[in-house]
Amino acid sequence: MMNPADLNAVEEALSAQGALLDRHERLLQELAASVQDIHRRLVQPTPTDTPVTDPSANSSPQTLADSSPTKEPFVPPPEPYAGELGSCDQFLLKSRLVFHLQPSKYPSDRAKITYTTNLLRGKAARWVTALWSHDSPGIQTWARFTKELEKAFDQPVKKGEAGLPVTS
Repeated sequence: MMNPADLNAVEEALSAQGALLDRHERLLQELAASVQDIHRRLVQPTPTDTPVTDPSANSSPQTLADSSPTKEPFVPPPEPYAGELGSCDQFLLKSRLVFHLQPSKYPSDRAKITYTTNLLRGKAARWVTALWSHDSPGIQTWARFTKELEKAFDQPVKKGEAGLPVTS
């Protein structure tokens, strides 16, 4: 026969376990609802995902079909660039890949320049700060901006420095 004190301890332990299981079940239900909500948002575009089109514009049905919203892939940003000589071209290539894969996110030269400016650090950040503070022509177009950035930081690496044989 079991001691009544031991029986009370077992009942308390079972009650505590039951309460814990109930709490876990509620948390799992909340998580499942959150996952379903996230899935619904990913599968069904919201009104903000749909581009605004002017119905009075002279667009053929094919053009309107081509402008339907498409999910652009996530592209991680390039590593910040601090002005290291010889690596500017790699930084710009990675930035161009972002713009290529997410054209609706970066539709203008100004959007591209701003995105790239936010990734500059150190002497590259000081350089671009000077351009912005003087409203330089170097920040007016993406082509001009990249040309100025390359001119400032993409000095050619000498063959011996790049690990290539030096030919004389």
